Amino acid sequence: MAEQFIHDPAMPGLAIAMHPALFEDALATAMRDASAGKWTISSVERVRFRYRVGRRAVIQLRVVVTGPSGARRCEAAAWLHADPRQRRDPSMPEAQTHDEAHPLELVEPVTGARLALLPRDHRLPGLRHWLAKGDELPAGADAPTSSTELVRYRPGISASLRVTRADGEQCFVKLVPPAELTDHAQRWRRFADGIRDREMRVPPLLRADPGDGSMTLACADGHDLSAWLAGKGRAVPDDTIRIGLLEIAGIARRGLRLEREQTAHAMVAQAHQAAELISAVHPGMAARTRELVSSLRDSAPTFDSVPCHGDMKPDHLLFGEGCIWLLDVDQSCRCDRLLDLVMLETRVRDGLRLGAYRPDRARRLSAWLDDAMRSDSDRPPSKHTMQRRRWLRSWSALMLARHHAQTFSPDWEARLGNALALGECDD
Repeated sequence: MAEQFIHDPAMPGLAIAMHPALFEDALATAMRDASAGKWTISSVERVRFRYRVGRRAVIQLRVVVTGPSGARRCEAAAWLHADPRQRRDPSMPEAQTHDEAHPLELVEPVTGARLALLPRDHRLPGLRHWLAKGDELPAGADAPTSSTELVRYRPGISASLRVTRADGEQCFVKLVPPAELTDHAQRWRRFADGIRDREMRVPPLLRADPGDGSMTLACADGHDLSAWLAGKGRAVPDDTIRIGLLEIAGIARRGLRLEREQTAHAMVAQAHQAAELISAVHPGMAARTRELVSSLRDSAPTFDSVPCHGDMKPDHLLFGEGCIWLLDVDQSCRCDRLLDLVMLETRVRDGLRLGAYRPDRARRLSAWLDDAMRSDSDRPPSKHTMQRRRWLRSWSALMLARHHAQTFSPDWEARLGNALALGECDD
């Protein structure tokens, strides 16, 4: 992978933070100094990158911390802020003088980054509590009452956990900043109510705790669509998927009320932010990205306004018995009825063009997508429908490109270029 070093005048330390070897050395030195030589960081692996030009950057890491008792592998997040007043200096944990303790938060002086080793995240105060639950032993018991698995972590934004009790029952827990919990929970309930009695379902929201920003959800029994596409899961009839996608396309025609409406103007603003990020991370793709944003601004269509999932991708679909479960509906909104279908199509076609599927599976997926994107009537799609579809595909491709620019997978540059190519296609 060709390394990209971002030079942001507002955050001069970002260029060093983006350099793997320099950043690893800086963090190891800071950890050694903070623990008086007892602990050091022996390995740093970058996982995800979130960047707002001229404002802040968050780098999600997997680190190996080595000390007197050996090595510990843990997740971490490095925060950089343009405004020093936004940086929250670490508060040291209680048992800091214990021989086995190591600093859970520290400030690296060279880059100015605040490194937070999980389970400490000042915007997700409940994360430490939930991860510690799996280590609690009741009196007289030889096994914990539950085990907690961190499924997904977005520093300062959200965390998804799977909790398995001793009796085998499971639930999902999603953590968000406590101030945002009420809005997330209300949006989840509204969306669940709007798709009631359909083949599409949302895992029931069991409880919402404003104290630690946690939402506890019933576990949907099913299989991840991405695993099925890779040929690793249970075979699901193509008709089931096609019918499910057509349901997504017109998901609540009876009129669900959602407060947040995604207009074409707001989506152009999102595309502009994505272009800034892509241009900063990969300057060679700046011209193509800005051209896509210009085309969106100049050709914004008139939208329908129906409830949409708002973040449709294979990872957010689970197939159960006789139904399809939708996960992570906190981005649900009112928008064009084609939004979810086009977002899912763009992401699957991204995998098709990169050869992520076996040839026989790729042929079936291509035919299935062509069928799902057709109108459900015998008449061909109108010129306005085709315009909306092209516009939404370009916007979805930019959102996909932004995601690839925020990751450090070995082929992220190829994926970034492929996503932009999907947005440039007219057919």
